[in-house]
Amino acid sequence: MRGEIMKNHIHKTQPVTDVLLFFLAIALIIIPVAGAEGVEVSIQDLSVATGSSLILPISLQNAEELSEANLEISYDPSVLKFTRIELGGISQNGIIEATETKPGTIEVNVADNSGISQDGELMKLSFSVTGAEGTTSPISITSRGFQNLDKNDVPTMTNGGKITVTGPGLKAPMAGYIPAIALFFAIGFFILKGGKLKK
Repeated sequence: MRGEIMKNHIHKTQPVTDVLLFFLAIALIIIPVAGAEGVEVSIQDLSVATGSSLILPISLQNAEELSEANLEISYDPSVLKFTRIELGGISQNGIIEATETKPGTIEVNVADNSGISQDGELMKLSFSVTGAEGTTSPISITSRGFQNLDKNDVPTMTNGGKITVTGPGLKAPMAGYIPAIALFFAIGFFILKGGKLKK
C-alpha cells in the first residue's frame, strides 16, 4: 500500500518537474541572446554636392563602459577623398587614431579609459567629394573588436550607408553677390514707396 502511495506521488510530481525543466531550458536560451545584443554602430544615407566637403557622423548605441572601439571603414575612393577624423561628443576622455591602409579603406581605433556609456556620435569623418553628379559611394563598417572597461569583448552590430553625389551647389563668387543684390532691391523698393507717398 505504501509503495502504491509513493508511486502515485512520483507520477503527480513528474509533470511539475517537466514544466520547471522546460522553463529553465528557455531561460538558458534567452539570456545569452539578450546579452549578445551589444552595441550598434551606424551611419545615415546622405546626399552631398560634388566639389563640396562632407562630414560623416558615425553613431553609437547601447554602449556600457565601452573602453575600446576598433573599426574598418570602406568607401569608394573615386567618389570620396578622406581628409580627417575627430571624436564625437559622447567620448569625454578618449583618443582616436585613423590610418588609411589603402585607397578607400580606413582603420580607426578609439580608446577611452573613462568608458563610454551613452548614445550619440562616436566619431566624425571628413571627406572631399570628388565624384561626379549621380555617382554613389557605399560606406561599409566592419568591427575589428570592441571591449569594455573590464576588458571583455563586446558584441557589435554595424550598419553601413550610402553617399549620393548631387549637382554642384551655388558657387562661392555668386554667393558673394547675394547681399548686394538684396540691398539693391531693398533700396529700389523704398524709393518707389517713397515716391508714391509724395504724390
